[in-house]
This record gives sequence, C-alpha cells and structure tokens, in this order.
Amino acid sequence: MGVATFIENDFGTQTSKALVYNAWWFELIMAFFIINFFGNIFRYKLLRKEKWAVLMFHLSFLFILIGAGVTRYIGYEGIMLISEGETTSEFLSETTYLNVTVDDGENQRTPNIEKSLLLSAWGENNVEFESNFKTQKINFKLVEYIPWAEKKLIEDENGVEHLFFVESSEGTRHEHWIKKGTIQNIHGILVGFDASSSNASINFTTEEGSLKMSSKDTGDWFRMADQKRGNIVKDSVQNFQYLTLHNVSGLQFSIMSPEEIRKNSVVEITKHETYDKDVPVIKGLFDNRMGTTDMGKVCATCGLDNIGCPGHFGHIELPKPVFNLQFETDIVKILRCICIKCSKLRKCNSQHNNWLL
Repeated sequence: MGVATFIENDFGTQTSKALVYNAWWFELIMAFFIINFFGNIFRYKLLRKEKWAVLMFHLSFLFILIGAGVTRYIGYEGIMLISEGETTSEFLSETTYLNVTVDDGENQRTPNIEKSLLLSAWGENNVEFESNFKTQKINFKLVEYIPWAEKKLIEDENGVEHLFFVESSEGTRHEHWIKKGTIQNIHGILVGFDASSSNASINFTTEEGSLKMSSKDTGDWFRMADQKRGNIVKDSVQNFQYLTLHNVSGLQFSIMSPEEIRKNSVVEITKHETYDKDVPVIKGLFDNRMGTTDMGKVCATCGLDNIGCPGHFGHIELPKPVFNLQFETDIVKILRCICIKCSKLRKCNSQHNNWLL
C-alpha cells in the first residue's frame, strides 16, 4: 500500500487502482489478512476476559477490511450534484465505460458494453471487447493509451496561423485560439483575426509583423508593468499593446502566453542578488538589460540613460504556479464571503430579512 501511494502521487488514482488496489493479488492479500485476524482470535484465545483489549484490536481490523470489501464489490463511487432545495437520485459514476456507435451506412447501433475501463498510465494495457452487429461479431481492441492527453495547437512551419486570445469574462479565465481569417463569437462579442468581413466587433490584423487592433466600440487598456492606462478609440486601427489588459464592451482580454512572455523578455532572472560591488549582477534582479536607474549609466538593451529608457521586463521561470499579488486582495475578499464548512454565502443575522426581501 505504501508503494501504491507513491504510484498514485506520480501517475494518478486510476493507475494505482489498475496496478495495485484492483489487482487480484492485492485482493488475495486482503483475504489472507481477514483469515489471519479471524484465526488468531481462536489461536490465542482472545475471547477470554483478560484479553478483550487485544480482541478489540483484532476485531477493529476485521471490520475495516470487511467494510473495505463491501465498498469494493457492492458500493459505487461518484459525484452527486444536488442544487439547493432540490432532490436527486442520480450521480455521476467515477467509472469509465467505452461508448461505441456502429454504423454500416444504413443502420446504427450502440453495442451494450458493460465492462468498465481502468487504464494505467504506467505499463501496458490489455483491453478487448466483443459485440454483435446484425449477427456479425465485432471485436474492439485497445491499440494505444495516451494518459493525460490534451487538445492543443503546436507550432508548425506549414500550419495555419492562430491568435491566442485570453479573456476573463464572468470572473474566470478563458483561452481561445482564433484561426486566421475567421471570426469567433466570444460571450456575445464577435472577435476576428484578419477577418475579411466587417462583422467582427473586435478585429486583429497583422501588418509587417506588427499586430493591429480595431474596435467598433470604445474601450480602455491597462498595462500592469508600469501602471499605465490608455483609451481604445472607436473605428480606428491602432497598435495592440502586448501584456496589457484590454476592456471593450465589458470583455476583458489580453493576448499573451508563456511563450510570448519569454520571447519579449530581455533576460531570465535566475539570481536573487542585486549588486556586486556597485555593479548590477548579471541575471539578477537589477540586470542592466532591463534598464538602469543609476545616473551616468545606460541600458544594455536600448542604449538610453535612466531618463530616456522606458524599461524592459525580464521573467522568472517558476517551478509551480503562484497567485498574482495584484489580485490577492480581491481573492481574500471573495474567500471571506464563503463559509468554509458549508460553502454557502456568509451574512449577518441582522441583514437576513433584508436579503430575503
């Protein structure tokens, strides 16, 4: 079981079930434990009053193993979604089944396959099903299993150009890939990328490698790096501000990705030191390529002094995702509105009647 814990941590719960918990040899070990605990009760005469403490210890393990067996063979695992004030008798099973539709061009049929799928991300999987379609035997055999598969675009010289569009409507982050020459309906707003028609409310175009943006409505933008703000002029083409939060018709969006951040970054910060004998440490927090604040020195990127240099950003490769500090206050406020016990909104008793009204 200790090994299964490490397998579950590295490869997921499904893999640990397939390799250990649901394996025949693991069930055999559990059955041996039950026989062993039960046999020791009579072997060591634990029914005598002076040994009741040891008897309770053995009985507790017996009940634990028997309960685990009941859950394993009779119980079901899943998620039941119950809205407030409603009842339900259905739940979403955590067991995965194979869904197949057979079509010969004239008729369609869904074979009744009841066997569950339990695939391992470590090692090989041997899965095979049989069914019938119009008295003809059909065999389904697993050829390859790709764990943690995800659908995404990859860079290809012969591929079609896409625009990575990130927006935060309805309080959550959404990512969209807009194909060049097309328009997408994003929360009721038409967003296009080099769209030939004039239907797009927001349209992005490329001119000489530079990204331009035009909008049918006015808006504004906010650049977090230097806290600078600006306006988006209606029906005008203007340069798009990268790494900047835009707001048009209530749609908050930005066009950036980790790859773009790395591409526009002038240096990767790998050291926490700032100066070494009054000299900025290379790849440190005050690396001269990000600009300079010292009189008489010039920026290593643009060659301007501390007055003329606009500043350039670097990046830090984080081993794990972290919270954005600019949203920390808002996150804390939202969390304080929710009860940690029942997950409902918190409110004062004195305001209860007002809320109901």
